[in-house]
Amino acid sequence: MRRVVVTGLGMINSVGPDKESSFKAIVDGQCGIKSISSFDTTNHTVKIAGEITDFDPKTVMNPKDVKKADRFIQLGIKAAHEAMEDAKFDSFDGDRFGVSSASGIGGLIAIQKTSIICNERGPRRISPFLSLRL
Repeated sequence: MRRVVVTGLGMINSVGPDKESSFKAIVDGQCGIKSISSFDTTNHTVKIAGEITDFDPKTVMNPKDVKKADRFIQLGIKAAHEAMEDAKFDSFDGDRFGVSSASGIGGLIAIQKTSIICNERGPRRISPFLSLRL
């Protein structure tokens, strides 16, 4: 078995945009659950969630790439940037480097939108960035 060394941490979640503010919020007992603001909940029974607000993916990604990446990817890249800064990496050997990442579930918005496009306008209108078997 090989040894693994964690050299940097990055985080973004409903209680903070980075690891420092998230840790402080958790220690202070803050709750990240609040009324959903990212979409209209009128026809939904659930009206609360742990949303990440006030995040601009263009701060960590090329604006052209933002359109191609689902939100969970954008959030992961933000956390990875923070981890690299935390580790104080200027350069690294890609053959000896890894990232551990977690997402409860990701890509659902892209899958839903693509399914609707495919159903209403046909499979030729689907983005090549999403491989979806229908």
